[in-house]
Amino acid sequence: MERISIIGCGGHARSVVDILASNKNNVDVTFYDPCIKQGEKILGGV
Repeated sequence: MERISIIGCGGHARSVVDILASNKNNVDVTFYDPCIKQGEKILGGV
């Protein structure tokens, strides 16, 4: 499994995750964003 960390949870970060998901079957993605609200869903709750 490949592990990837993404800084930020905006539109560009979500696009990157979408591309990774379409090209790799086994990717563990972690988002780091100090501005995200607790409980906020990213990519439909992923």
